[in-house]
Amino acid sequence: SHAMTGLLGHATSFARPKLHLGYREARLLADSPIGRTGGLVRGHEFHYAALVATGDDEPFVELADGQ
Repeated sequence: SHAMTGLLGHATSFARPKLHLGYREARLLADSPIGRTGGLVRGHEFHYAALVATGDDEPFVELADGQ
């Protein structure tokens, strides 16, 4: 696993690379620096890391595939 900045409590690993690629839409579940509750954020996901420990963070977005 790899140490992150400490912003989120999860851990990732590149031991078994898994490609995540494509457009995503995230609906915010709480107010945050990037928007208010219910706001929609769109972006492109491209990474090889796999989640190995979820930590105890509360969910802050609902993800969906984008177009």
